[in-house]
Amino acid sequence: MEDSSEIVGYGVAYMLDRHGGGGIGLTQPSPYNSIPSTQEQYTINIPKYHFRDGDVLAIWFTVSDSAGNKDDVRLNVGLDRTPPQITDDEFKTETLDQFTST
Repeated sequence: MEDSSEIVGYGVAYMLDRHGGGGIGLTQPSPYNSIPSTQEQYTINIPKYHFRDGDVLAIWFTVSDSAGNKDDVRLNVGLDRTPPQITDDEFKTETLDQFTST
């Protein structure tokens, strides 16, 4: 027998942790932004200048269905603006953000 419950809503909450994931207060999410169940994408806009290398963006997702079930998940995303190190001889670095093939 299949469960006939439908997803009725999503929520996203996030917080920037300057302590590499071990910051105080990250056990509880900030208020959730409600997202309609028909919305397929959600973008978190944090300008580069708001974070430093080593910061962690803690993101909580919540979902609820028509039967009243709810589930929460937390995801930690490490932030790093270090340019990639390319060791392939086919590429040479022009600037920190630009590469060309030889």
